[in-house]
Amino acid sequence: MKNNNLFDEILDVMHFDYYIDQYGRVRLLDNEGANLGGIEDEYFSIDEYTCTAILERMDSYIYDYFINDVNEVTGNDYESVQEILDDIVNVQNKNIGEGELLMISAIANPEQLRLSKGKINESGYFDYHLNIAKYQFSI
Repeated sequence: MKNNNLFDEILDVMHFDYYIDQYGRVRLLDNEGANLGGIEDEYFSIDEYTCTAILERMDSYIYDYFINDVNEVTGNDYESVQEILDDIVNVQNKNIGEGELLMISAIANPEQLRLSKGKINESGYFDYHLNIAKYQFSI
């Protein structure tokens, strides 16, 4: 995936990217071009809650790309990433990949995600790329 950045990888799985607009706000880009619910028109302030706010806004995408995938593999009917983590032993026994479990754990604990310096966007504005502090995942 892109920058060995867990938040970037989570967005990449859901076919999204982000940039900082000329007003210093985080904006999402739907790489599929669907822009469902006008998600590309929304913006997020840059602070310690940015990643949490973005993931809360993307709850239906998280269900489609993560929870539903785990449900298909395990034959269970989880409704949240927290339910998956609460039943981690069963989930691991169904051969869910460690990378996917790490992403699910980060989604369940978005307060661990942070902004860090990043790239220049298409408009020439400096972006802060969302980053994650060293994330510990243990079972």
